[in-house]
Amino acid sequence: MHTALALEEQRAGLLSAVSRTVPPSPVELLRHWLDLHALGHLVLLAFRDDRAWFADMLREVGVTRWTPTHALIRERVMSIAVRGAWAVGELGEIGLQLYLPLLRSPVQPLDHFDAVLALAMVALRRSEFRPVVRSAVDQWASRATDAWGLRSELANSVALLLDDPHAASVWALEWCRRVLSRTGATNAAALPEQASGLGMSEDDLLILAGLNDAGDCAVAVEDLFPAVLLLSQVVGRTAREFYAPQALIPALTKPWTVEVGVDVLRRSIPHVGVSRFNVL
Repeated sequence: MHTALALEEQRAGLLSAVSRTVPPSPVELLRHWLDLHALGHLVLLAFRDDRAWFADMLREVGVTRWTPTHALIRERVMSIAVRGAWAVGELGEIGLQLYLPLLRSPVQPLDHFDAVLALAMVALRRSEFRPVVRSAVDQWASRATDAWGLRSELANSVALLLDDPHAASVWALEWCRRVLSRTGATNAAALPEQASGLGMSEDDLLILAGLNDAGDCAVAVEDLFPAVLLLSQVVGRTAREFYAPQALIPALTKPWTVEVGVDVLRRSIPHVGVSRFNVL
């Protein structure tokens, strides 16, 4: 929680500069980029084994309307968001207790997205929770007030994920293929063979490209949300399996630049870049 609060303070200063079109410090931008990815790694480490500590912390702190994924989703980076969702899936019923009230509350649109993604992961992991999650998401979608239909797109994504996980995984795999093609790797044609030499299938290679994508997690593609459908490729993974062999990392990720750092921040500014989630 302290790490997330520190990231919040750091982010606020950078957002202020970007929203005023003042060039932010490249050093601070890079620090923010590294810190938010560190938080994504930490959440995998924190929930990979015993989760009893989390329930104990909730009882001691007594927070309301707080979620362990808020700081991750707020950044709108796909790789960070799916790591957070995986962690919530490990919480089971505690995840329902945290996120169902959030979905029913008049909070910010991105908080609702946070709740939908988390609940979808819990329901995918624990089939006994699927009816209550489907009902909650459908009711939330029926209260849509925006003209873009984003709530229905999210609800449809959750329905596909939970009702037909195989179809969701096929869709997600094709999306991952597009992600890999956008990395601009000079040896893209040779990557499957290289992956095979490391004991990986081509599908494994594609999935790792998706799980480490720096794109916007809050954007729909063909009326479906990749972030939701990608959970079909996350559910059976261990924390370690989110990471590619070192030899493949340069080909699966785009190098950080100042432009990349600014683009991530601009996702949170209304009317700048892709900002439909500001009116969900």
